[in-house]
Amino acid sequence: ASVLQANDKVFIFRPGARPLEWDGVFTDTNGDGTVDSVFAAKTKTATASFPCPDADWGVYFRNRLIVPNPDAIDTGVDDNAQTILMSDILDDNEYALDGEFYMNKGTADYTIGAIPYQEDQLIVFNRRSIHMISGIRNTSTAVHSEITRQYGCVSRKSICQQGPYTYFLSDNGIYVLSPGMDPSMTGEALAISKVSPMAIPLSRPINDVIEEVNFDDTTISKSVSIVHENKLFCALPVTDGTDQDCTIVMVYDFLAGSKGAWVSRDTFPDGFVIDNFVVTSFGAGNTKKRLFIVNDKGWWLYGETESDDSARTIG
Repeated sequence: ASVLQANDKVFIFRPGARPLEWDGVFTDTNGDGTVDSVFAAKTKTATASFPCPDADWGVYFRNRLIVPNPDAIDTGVDDNAQTILMSDILDDNEYALDGEFYMNKGTADYTIGAIPYQEDQLIVFNRRSIHMISGIRNTSTAVHSEITRQYGCVSRKSICQQGPYTYFLSDNGIYVLSPGMDPSMTGEALAISKVSPMAIPLSRPINDVIEEVNFDDTTISKSVSIVHENKLFCALPVTDGTDQDCTIVMVYDFLAGSKGAWVSRDTFPDGFVIDNFVVTSFGAGNTKKRLFIVNDKGWWLYGETESDDSARTIG
């Protein structure tokens, strides 16, 4: 499942079904001692001509709920593994034809994920290509452009940003999209900011580790990355290239040296896996943001010592 907060709404996305939407209830209305919150699947309503389709994940940007469209249900648009759908502004359950964008339709490709960029752009990562949609404030005049088809992204959760730079895991390692400008382009739908893929992967110094990674699609899709306190944390499945879960974390320090450097290969006790990273307030007064590892055994404080603040061993 994938959880998304969109202003005052919370959605849970799950494969092969419409997303669940929280009703916002905080109270125990019937007095049975439990909060009567409900997560109900989005459906077609009297005001929704084309409701939100089945979607594995979503992004909320520019007051639009943006989702992939692999299995459309009465949305009025074709279902396609390379399609991105954008809702109407401030209406997360109404999708129109002018909010549909094809990313390499007709190719052996499919959409992995997306991330907002600058004021009015969306970077869309396919498995074998990368794209940008500019001017999404007005979807009828928005422009789709291709960034590269030399490589794509292997895991949605590996996509993260630090300032204007976007990091992601591809078949060839960890890559960076760097910012650029095009002063010749003007107009509402044509953005002047661009991104360019780096020719050499950021992970070149740790290519020996990348060669150990299990790139089977169902395994590598579990890879997850996050930027925290000027460091990039990348969880990878690398036990002789056969591990089915992420078991190590490679750490890149942006402040090391003149251009940054890989500074650590973090390992954990046998059986410990990394399902996700979460940054949240923690400690007295909630004054400091801390990085946690999340897995099926709970939340684990990710620090540089062998135990967390409760003296639990974390490796």
